[in-house]
Amino acid sequence: MTELGKMIAQDGKRQAIFGGSALAVMLGFIGMMVVTDRVAWLGVIICAGLGASGILLLRYGVIDLHAAQNDLRAFRQAGDEEPCYLMRKRMYVGTKVSERNGFHLYDMTQRTYGEMVDTTPPAKKVLSAIAAIAGQTYSTHSLMPKRYQIRDEDGTLLFYVHKKGGMHWRVYLEDPHNRYVAYAQTEKKDKAKQITFVEGDTIRWVANSDAYFGQLTIHDQAGHAYVEMKNNGIPIEAPDEFDKVPGDLLNWNETENIPSSLVAFLFLLQTRY
Repeated sequence: MTELGKMIAQDGKRQAIFGGSALAVMLGFIGMMVVTDRVAWLGVIICAGLGASGILLLRYGVIDLHAAQNDLRAFRQAGDEEPCYLMRKRMYVGTKVSERNGFHLYDMTQRTYGEMVDTTPPAKKVLSAIAAIAGQTYSTHSLMPKRYQIRDEDGTLLFYVHKKGGMHWRVYLEDPHNRYVAYAQTEKKDKAKQITFVEGDTIRWVANSDAYFGQLTIHDQAGHAYVEMKNNGIPIEAPDEFDKVPGDLLNWNETENIPSSLVAFLFLLQTRY
């Protein structure tokens, strides 16, 4: 089994265990309602969310465990030429409440510089929607596995995205030729959490959190800071335009020759919420 296979097997095990646990808790809730002969709407909502979450996570977990045993692919090594883009000094990455089908990278005039579109199969979207409704009561929707495509402003496909479910956040990128190129995950370093974007076996980007202002700073492997992200920050230039767009306000330190991998990392970070 390749190193990639080991990681996917680990993800599959986590998802299967978490999904099975959710189904077990759901059965416990149902048993309590039967024994007490009381059916509360809150209990029904929680059971629906646990059931949908459990089925989806268990299914994806089994699929990943099977794939890890039979897929001999490895990460494509870094070094291939990648597209670069010109950014504005102040931008925003997020999703419009009216759409909720993906994420967009905007400038302050709401011009789109790229998007990450949700391509999760319809049947799984239904289960995710049920879990998301219940997630208004208990936070679970951010734990669901998802599928996306990242495209630039011209609509050119850059990456396929595979977000794994469960308590441990990990997201994989495939190029348009279905070659795994990178993954992002949360790690602990010196008792603090950081988010890393790894290409092959090389850490390409790192996002560190500011403990006081809730701000992420993304830098490269040499420590050079490229962009700062403020969660749900409201730009003073366009407060009305972004008031109902959950996401992150971006302040770029560099605006020229921004690699597509960094643009992808900005989108991947949105799947943590």
